[in-house]
Amino acid sequence: TCGTEVQPLDCAGTVTAGNVTITSTADIAAFSTAKTTCISGNLTINSTALTDLTGMDALQWVGGDVTINSNGNLTKLKGLSGLTTVVGHLDIESNGALTDLTGLANLKTVGKFLQLYNNNALPNVNGFTSLVKVYDYVNIQYSSGLLNLDGFPALTEIGGNLQVYSTGLIDLKGLGALTSVGGYVNISSTGSLQRLNALATLASEQGPVTVTQNGSLL
Repeated sequence: TCGTEVQPLDCAGTVTAGNVTITSTADIAAFSTAKTTCISGNLTINSTALTDLTGMDALQWVGGDVTINSNGNLTKLKGLSGLTTVVGHLDIESNGALTDLTGLANLKTVGKFLQLYNNNALPNVNGFTSLVKVYDYVNIQYSSGLLNLDGFPALTEIGGNLQVYSTGLIDLKGLGALTSVGGYVNISSTGSLQRLNALATLASEQGPVTVTQNGSLL
């Protein structure tokens, strides 16, 4: 609704103090047994051999950052379906086999930046169907397999910059709900991009809109 400020959901369970680092199936099993619903610190899933995140289903709220980085066998984020709020940033980076983000379908807000970087097997962003607001920037970069942004049907507000760089996108129609960007918009080096009309709904941006080196743009 116009004039309504989007607010992050609070933890509806019990906040467990500290950070959580997942490096193995044993870590996930321990997390599952603890039935942890909320953590006050960061969630880090880096350099594992995991193929998905089954066993983390109770997690609904992270008070720090979520980093999912350099997991060569990770194909999907199944196991994060309970997650509604990330108070810090969400960084999904350099996961070469990742093809499915639908485990994030209930995520509503990201309190800092959202970055999808160097996930070259990722064909779409269909996991972000409930995401309404990112409080800082959105960076989608070096994901050559990414063909569309149709997984952002509810995203109306980005508090910082929006950057889309070096992807396989044909259009930006998945950003059709976006009305406000707090910084600049930079769409560049996306050689297959043909149309920008999805940005027609953008009523407010605080910086310049830059569109460069998109050789197929009509």
